[in-house]
Amino acid sequence: MHYALFIPEIRHTICAEVVSHDALSKLSRVSHDWHDSANVILWQSLDSLIPLLRLMPADMWKMKDSPHSGRKFKFSRPLKPLDWKPVYEIAALVKEIRLHNDRARMYEKPVESESVLRAICDCPPPSTLLPRLRHLQLNEWGTRHKSSSRCILQLVSSSLKSLDVTGPWPRLFNFTSLAHVCPSLESIRCISLDSPLSTGLAGALVGWRALTNVVIDVSGETLGLIFSCLAQLPNLAGLKIYCTDCPQAIPSPPRGSFPSIQRIALDSLQHAVVDAVICSWDRRHIQTLDFSPYPETSAAELLYTINCLVQHCEPVALDEIVIACDGDSPADERLMSFDVLSLLSHFCNLTKVTVFGPAGSGIDDDTCAQLAPLWPKVRRLRLGLDYHLPAPSSCTLSALPHFAKYCRQLEWLTLPLNATIIPNPVSPVGLLDIRNTSLTRLHIGQAGIKDPTAVALFLSAIFPSLEDVDCIGEFENEEDGAIGERDRVHRWAEVRKMLGVLRKKEEYIWDFVEAMIPGSRDIRSSLGLSATSVHPAARHATPL
Repeated sequence: MHYALFIPEIRHTICAEVVSHDALSKLSRVSHDWHDSANVILWQSLDSLIPLLRLMPADMWKMKDSPHSGRKFKFSRPLKPLDWKPVYEIAALVKEIRLHNDRARMYEKPVESESVLRAICDCPPPSTLLPRLRHLQLNEWGTRHKSSSRCILQLVSSSLKSLDVTGPWPRLFNFTSLAHVCPSLESIRCISLDSPLSTGLAGALVGWRALTNVVIDVSGETLGLIFSCLAQLPNLAGLKIYCTDCPQAIPSPPRGSFPSIQRIALDSLQHAVVDAVICSWDRRHIQTLDFSPYPETSAAELLYTINCLVQHCEPVALDEIVIACDGDSPADERLMSFDVLSLLSHFCNLTKVTVFGPAGSGIDDDTCAQLAPLWPKVRRLRLGLDYHLPAPSSCTLSALPHFAKYCRQLEWLTLPLNATIIPNPVSPVGLLDIRNTSLTRLHIGQAGIKDPTAVALFLSAIFPSLEDVDCIGEFENEEDGAIGERDRVHRWAEVRKMLGVLRKKEEYIWDFVEAMIPGSRDIRSSLGLSATSVHPAARHATPL
């Protein structure tokens, strides 16, 4: 063996690059040194506790696959502390575990995690089973077993940094005990699908002073308490809260709350709750803001909330903003108007802007002409719903040159529009101002189209690097115009095909120009020029 392979760090690096689980298993049997290095990678992440428990002698456990109830695991006799020794030798290597307890689909047999937890509860280990566990994920855990709360506490220790629970928590779960066992928790995600989280969570949140990221789904009656507790956390940088209940308790956080907040998402919260949270600080360097108003939010309430955002968020810090209405709110019509969207121009460094409202109203070509100069650094821009439009979009292809001209870094644009009317061709001189080589993806919703060739030529002239044009189509009911929908989708497929041909032709022409004038590609990328504008002879160059 090469002398370098005797160095543990090199062996560990080699094992980390091995993708195959079987290859790692074989490598672990080469020698004692390779066994130690390979096991670190083999056992650092698990999807089940069964591989660990099967390290015990075979006469101590039983496992049976049932076609109806799934895999069952149990111990064949009561266990002594010494019986857990082979498990603990490897359990210290486990850093992450994902346990799935429920059926993923209606007729799919359940996975084995429930029976495993039941077995551990009947024969508990003498101490924490996973002493170095850092990430624990419980998916659809349910409340079937009354001792599941105690079992979870037997798995974790003070090393736990991240807890992710999707679905209902175990019955009578003691958050205070969890906070005592895992005082250094940094990230918690709790999506409770069946029942609201108890007020015990609030007390635990206060104890987790190291929390940096929180994603929770809470009930309306505990919303105010939860916010008041979160406001005191000194290191909380990311916060996402769901609440669909009504009424919602309005929080009263003290001034100067959320001192470290950078990413915040408020889903389905009433405007009074959102305003109370945002106004609890003077100014914060918010980088990402995601706001989905409560369905019954009025236009005036939405406008007031946006003004609060403008007053309490540093204008140069905000990088991404998402404002999404559900399509039925009274504020939806107002949301897509210029006087509301123009308020967001206060945030001059935005690179990702998403504003969802009814695309068929409130925004047209003239509005786009006013909006485009507001966000010169934007890379992803999504305006209006890109599906199930209530009415034909009032935006046409004429709106696109405005974004091409003013949003020079734009890479992805969602703008439901109507492509049945083709604008007049842009003059070569005009193309010098609007050609945009950065845009590669365009989503146009349920856009109508009549002439695919003309549309492709128009798009290629403005966006020569455009690779994909996405549209929405529905074919469920032949009587409701599904045949026409198919024709529309097929026409857009023709546009995509022609864009590919035109893009290849453009690249060939630039190869010709580069051969004639070295360095011309750099001119193209900086100024967005066409090949013919750099060298007139390129007009006559044709692919071989």
